[in-house]
Amino acid sequence: MKRIVATICALTALLAAGCGLFRYRELPADTARLPKRAVVAGQAIGGLTIGEARERLLSAWQAPQYRLLLPDGAETVDARTLGV
Repeated sequence: MKRIVATICALTALLAAGCGLFRYRELPADTARLPKRAVVAGQAIGGLTIGEARERLLSAWQAPQYRLLLPDGAETVDARTLGV
């Protein structure tokens, strides 16, 4: 359950970053430069340390597709088509 919540949190942070809320067009390769709000959100919701949240955000960004669990079932979304 924690893994699902952390994944959803990381995806939310990625989508927010893609919408320009953090003024980043894409996530930087350097983990020290990740938006702090996204990292703190991942830590607060998923119970992760800041290092774990950064690692999950970067690994999620490098994956071409994400699986989102929606109320009506599972759906695959290609994050690059969303502008993340």
